[in-house]
Amino acid sequence: MIRTFLRVNKLNALVGKNSYQLANFSRRSNQSIQERKPLPSRPFNFEQDQLTNVIESKEEFDFVKKLLPNLIVPEPPKHESYPTPSGWVAPNYEKSSNLSYYVLRTRFHNYPIYPLEREGGSRKLVKIKRVEGDIWQFDKDLRKFIEECLEKYENKKQTVYTQVNEVQRQVVVKGHHQEYVNKFFIECGF
Repeated sequence: MIRTFLRVNKLNALVGKNSYQLANFSRRSNQSIQERKPLPSRPFNFEQDQLTNVIESKEEFDFVKKLLPNLIVPEPPKHESYPTPSGWVAPNYEKSSNLSYYVLRTRFHNYPIYPLEREGGSRKLVKIKRVEGDIWQFDKDLRKFIEECLEKYENKKQTVYTQVNEVQRQVVVKGHHQEYVNKFFIECGF
């Protein structure tokens, strides 16, 4: 407590001293202020022969194009067989043309399927985005397919609950059924 009081007194004494010096300085301001001289500027008098020449070459720009990043994601390459080793499948427009709905892919040509966890990981969900067309028919077919898969692969007779958001074109499925949603997309040809 005493130390802080002494520090405050020292600060007050310093501030008071500085204000006194500033007051003295303002009385004789013309005497102590010197006029500043401008800084010397660097001359830019280059002769023409010192400058480098520029040549525009359209043939050599092809080599530079390879180094520039693409503005859009290119179309995926054609493969001999699908699914590829990474699990990617090309869209099959013949299968999906009969349906009243369609799910667009992401800009990287992947399915818009996103697993979610809520309430500290105790509630598992799968969000499907970018659904075009009749979203209610899509929801009905998806629930039916997942229920059939659960019965076939896991021997469970379970009701699948979903939530449809028409405005955002999204469907949320309760439970981690990402594999079955993926299979549904492949069967539909998305």
